Amino acid sequence: MRPPVIVAVPMSVIHCRAWIDHSRSWSIVDEAVLLALALKKSSDTVAALVLSSGLHHQVVVASLARLMRFRLVEISTSGRSAAFVASTVGSSLALGGNPLPHFPQEVLQRFSFGVEHVTGSCFAAHNNARIVSPGHLEDDIRQGADVRFLSAAEADAAGIPEASIARLYELIERGGDRRLLRLATRETVVLRNRYMRLRVAGGAVRNFPEGATERLRHAVLASAGVVAGRDVPVALSHAGEEVRGGHVPVRCHFDPTDVVIGGSAQSALLTSIVEKARSRLVIHSTFLDAERFQEMANLLRSAVVRGVSIDLLWGTGETADNHARNAAQAEKISDIVRADATMRGRVSMHMRTTGSHAKILLADGDGGSWLAVVSSCNWLSTKFGPAELSVVLRHPMAVADAVDLVRGLVGRRPLADGLADELRIQVNDLRRHGRDDPDGSGSAVVTLIVGQAHDAAMRVASHQAARRLLIGSAMLGSTAWTGALIPGEFAAERDGVSVTILYTRLTGPMKKRHARDLEQEAAAIGIRLLRTDNVPLHGKFVLWDNDDVIVTSLNWASASSDDEFPASEIGVHVKCPGLAASVMEQLERVFPEILSPVSY
Repeated sequence: MRPPVIVAVPMSVIHCRAWIDHSRSWSIVDEAVLLALALKKSSDTVAALVLSSGLHHQVVVASLARLMRFRLVEISTSGRSAAFVASTVGSSLALGGNPLPHFPQEVLQRFSFGVEHVTGSCFAAHNNARIVSPGHLEDDIRQGADVRFLSAAEADAAGIPEASIARLYELIERGGDRRLLRLATRETVVLRNRYMRLRVAGGAVRNFPEGATERLRHAVLASAGVVAGRDVPVALSHAGEEVRGGHVPVRCHFDPTDVVIGGSAQSALLTSIVEKARSRLVIHSTFLDAERFQEMANLLRSAVVRGVSIDLLWGTGETADNHARNAAQAEKISDIVRADATMRGRVSMHMRTTGSHAKILLADGDGGSWLAVVSSCNWLSTKFGPAELSVVLRHPMAVADAVDLVRGLVGRRPLADGLADELRIQVNDLRRHGRDDPDGSGSAVVTLIVGQAHDAAMRVASHQAARRLLIGSAMLGSTAWTGALIPGEFAAERDGVSVTILYTRLTGPMKKRHARDLEQEAAAIGIRLLRTDNVPLHGKFVLWDNDDVIVTSLNWASASSDDEFPASEIGVHVKCPGLAASVMEQLERVFPEILSPVSY
């Protein structure tokens, strides 16, 4: 009989501690009993509730006891028998359609996981698998054992893949049986130079862990069947982590007022979001200015006093000319925070750039809701003078996409970046809530746009436009032809389509004489290239016909997306009946030159 073969699978071991919510969620019985009492507006006995609901006596009593514990139901003192009535708070929640309050029962638990570097599967470390150090395998070889190594040399460079981390979170939550609140990131230990020691005998893997992939099992069996001493190379299925260029469209309701236009309007939007934040606020701004931060310090202090924790992120590229200036501004802002007794410890100025040109706000609100703002506005450096555009996202699936993008910008070290891990947990919660309440009846479709998806979105706009195509870019530069003029030309070739490109500043090698020549060339192909002189434009947008609007951080007429770093530019496409027509009317009031004829 052929002796057993030992197959060594390269892997990492993760030891962590996590806060878990072990409290029980409200059941449909609880909701029904509370609603019945709230609708009756008078006391009711247990017997009456049992009769009217058809539920078992013990079920009704247990539900009443839990509702009373949280002061949602009270005992009525009138009459000879015990009767129950919905409290003022309980009635307002039941009749107002608001979720019942949740009070987490937090428990700190230890977890250990294995992530194998062949197919990226993640599993509980104690689950059948024998995990050893390289020295242990050397002892096996010295003792004459037939040891085969699955080679995955790329694994160390790729790190722990995103899919493996997502699976780790699922294992902690046991498929939704409990809720992960947060990780004790400072206590997380990742041991990378480890192997899973699998024993193959009789054509079967004897200690294969539950949760590992079948692709891994096949690779192990293949390795056991080759000539002794020869390693088996396996192509990684998770070679690196990529940010998706195109996100899944989210169908939802969309309020046209959630497209915010103007400089002062952005200031009002920021103030409103900070004032309504319940516990979290994350601001990503490409540029920083300590003086601007000082001006908004009182607003942030008021939020901190209410219990809001705030993270400030910035994104100038590490090789950019202005990186040193913004890094110095980050130092100054950090000094301001440290010197302020109220903000110290609650406002975090991140000192490392994300490298992204995106402008995003994330904030929570009442009832566990979150919103995200995708914008052209540099929140931490602007004077709120130039015209800007922002889109407020409220549907949990769309917000989850935005939160996940910010998570990717700060999550350079899986399970070790506190903010990234917190946002990852929030993404899971938002998507869980979004799946439970898909809101599929909405007439709008919202899609996050990242990296090269901007090029695809512009092609869609230029091919779909039947009446008008308006492109807004803060700057005009050397990429104007490829980014804006060529797509505009496709639209202008069709009869009855008006194409206009707005800009304010020249950048790069572009001079005034070049801009004048470009305006004439654009006019020759049916495009109006207009410089906004009275009101400076910092917004970056595209709108076409009556329904479609894109707001982004990308300067269509002066920049292009980075293939190696897609999240350097982030935008959102909203398709909603009448939205583009409404936005166009507002822009015409800000930039009346859109309506004026142009002569050359």
